[in-house]
Amino acid sequence: MTLILNCGIIVLISILASSLPLFKKWDEKFLRLFISFGAGTLLGATFLTLIPEVIEGGFHEGGFFILLGFTSLYILEKFVMVHPCEENHCHV
Repeated sequence: MTLILNCGIIVLISILASSLPLFKKWDEKFLRLFISFGAGTLLGATFLTLIPEVIEGGFHEGGFFILLGFTSLYILEKFVMVHPCEENHCHV
């Protein structure tokens, strides 16, 4: 029950925080900071809450799949997805 409650709280906070830039024009530097804080919050909730619940539930191989997921996303981001420049500052 606590896992479902924690996930619900994380989803609710994410939706509320992501809708804030729709109501006010933010500076680009502040938006980057805001996005980084949101990503860090989600990763922190994952590492401190969800992963220990998975391991306590009996799925001890979870660490391997978490590492595999992060590694595959890193490889995709670095070698497959191309970001030559930022969206607003592209001269190409």
